[in-house]
Amino acid sequence: MEPLQTGEEQNKENKLGSKRKKILESNYTRLLIGLIGGALIGLLYWEFIGCNGSCPLTSNPYKTVLFFAAMGVFMSWDKKK
Repeated sequence: MEPLQTGEEQNKENKLGSKRKKILESNYTRLLIGLIGGALIGLLYWEFIGCNGSCPLTSNPYKTVLFFAAMGVFMSWDKKK
């Protein structure tokens, strides 16, 4: 069994939890996650599905990664404002 926490320890834990929540709910964090996720998906798409030379988007890995990274940012954009 874990020892019971004092009020001060619980208060510190709540503050840390609220800071993490604010960071994860931040617009910039969401955009960064969309950018990295989109770039990773683009790289995987180029590696496993892309074609050799004739496709303008998937023949070059840089174009594919940039395109999917931009799509990740657009999809993670906050539409509420």
